[in-house]
Amino acid sequence: FIFMQKRGTPINRIPIMAKQILDLYMLYKLVTEKGGLVEIINKKIWREITKGLNLPTSIPSAAFTLRTQYMKYLYAYECEKKALSS
Repeated sequence: FIFMQKRGTPINRIPIMAKQILDLYMLYKLVTEKGGLVEIINKKIWREITKGLNLPTSIPSAAFTLRTQYMKYLYAYECEKKALSS
């Protein structure tokens, strides 16, 4: 949250997915443990991330929604932590 505030894009609303709060910390942790956003996209393993977040696997748009939320809230943070270019 502090990172987003410093870069001028504060998180004003907590993201919701499947009628529950999307745990951004857990999402970041799961994605980075698997190699980061690019690896998740290339290997198409969003289903593993969905399971790790205890989200229903029956949501057809889960992969797209998680990817969108990750890119909106966490990808810049991942890039900074890994010292990647933006």
